[in-house]
Amino acid sequence: MMDLFYPVLHGEHAPTKDYSDGFPPFDFMEVGKRLDLILEGIGSVEPIVRHDVEGTIDRAYLERLHRSDYLEFLEELCGDLAPGEEYIPSIFRDRLERAPLRFRGGMYCSEIGTPLMRGTWRAAENSAQTVLEATEWMMRRGCDVWAMTRPPGHHAHVARYGGYSFLNNAAVAVVRMKEAGYRAVVLDIDYHIGDGTVEFSEKLGFSYYSLHIDPWRNYPYFSSDTKFPESARLIHLPHETTAVEYLNALKRLLKEIATERYDYLILSLGFDILASDYCQDEFILIENRHMEEIAREIRRSTEKPVLIALEGGYDQPNLAEAGRYFMKGWVS
Repeated sequence: MMDLFYPVLHGEHAPTKDYSDGFPPFDFMEVGKRLDLILEGIGSVEPIVRHDVEGTIDRAYLERLHRSDYLEFLEELCGDLAPGEEYIPSIFRDRLERAPLRFRGGMYCSEIGTPLMRGTWRAAENSAQTVLEATEWMMRRGCDVWAMTRPPGHHAHVARYGGYSFLNNAAVAVVRMKEAGYRAVVLDIDYHIGDGTVEFSEKLGFSYYSLHIDPWRNYPYFSSDTKFPESARLIHLPHETTAVEYLNALKRLLKEIATERYDYLILSLGFDILASDYCQDEFILIENRHMEEIAREIRRSTEKPVLIALEGGYDQPNLAEAGRYFMKGWVS
């Protein structure tokens, strides 16, 4: 039986277009239906105890992670939008504090694929509250728990949004664990590197492990001189990485994690590692059936409780089946 925490306000964030590839835009992929498809898949294998989360996270808690001016911008800008209106920045500068509100977004975002809407702020706060309540449940019960976080979080920086992320859900969990005197390790298996979580790993002092497609040739398209902190243990995967190569890389990371002293593992789970996912420009050749072995390897690698926080995964026709295979491997 798996306890699962579900953000009931996530539907308030519902953009329609993504301009990441310029014009014409494509249909926005990070849609609410994703959650229900994954839930359908995992629930077909293991009974789910669903905890609906209706509240939003306390602002003072978020200020332990994110910069206050960034949080103020998100709340104020979303409140200024008309129902159904979608906002993307038009000017990008590092310091736009003196600009009118609607021109300030370009100092808090570096791309045009993550629209803000009137309900985005509440949805992001609700997603962060979801992972917080899941974390507290796991610490009380000592069991694995799933936080069906939407919007996702691993691209959210201290003061920057993007990659469909606004608040860093993994970092929310880490802060709560640290306050309780526990150590956390984050393992990220999304198709993309969690560039926001990399930043938080240094800021908050936890180890971040990730295997992902080459981040210089794919989102978030790092600068050529990008350096990573010692807290980040990363494997950059090349185009057409096979399932065997992926699993071998995962096993290397799991062996490293096994040498760590920690109390809880946070798994940032992205189903966009499926080769059929629309977000892939360079391919990781994972099929639905491979999710079973991936899950099995992770769950068998540790005796510690695991918090699963959802990140990406946009191939709707395959999400339920991928979720089924993942949960089959997890409980085996």
